[in-house]
Amino acid sequence: MKSPYEPLHLASLRGIALKSSFLLALASACQFSELHGLSAEVRHSKGWASMTFSLALDFLAKTQLTGDVSQSNFTIPALMEYMGDLEGNKLLCPVQAVKEYLRRTRDCHPRCSRLFVIEI
Repeated sequence: MKSPYEPLHLASLRGIALKSSFLLALASACQFSELHGLSAEVRHSKGWASMTFSLALDFLAKTQLTGDVSQSNFTIPALMEYMGDLEGNKLLCPVQAVKEYLRRTRDCHPRCSRLFVIEI
C-alpha cells in the first residue's frame, strides 16, 4: 500500500507487475504457473466493476493433457463493489492494479499472447 507500489501511476512497471500478480493470485487462488499462462485478452465489465481472465491458447497446464482444450475463465470483482469506495480498498484492489498494468503494457500485447509480458 506504500512505495514502491503506490501511488500506482508512479510505480515502475516491475512494481505494478508484482503488485498485480500478487493481488490476482490472492483473489483467484491461481498457482504461479497459471498466472504465467493468463491470456492478454482480459475482459472487463462496464465501469471496471470486474475483470474476466482466461488462459492463453498456447498455454498447457501441468495437469492438462496435450489436445485438451478445456479452458476455464474466472472473474475477479473489484473490491469497491463489495467493500465500498474507501482508499484502502482501492489500493488493494486487483482490478485497479491489473487495469494500470494493462494501460502500461498496451503496446506490448499485440506481439504477446500472455498477460504478464515482463519477468517478475
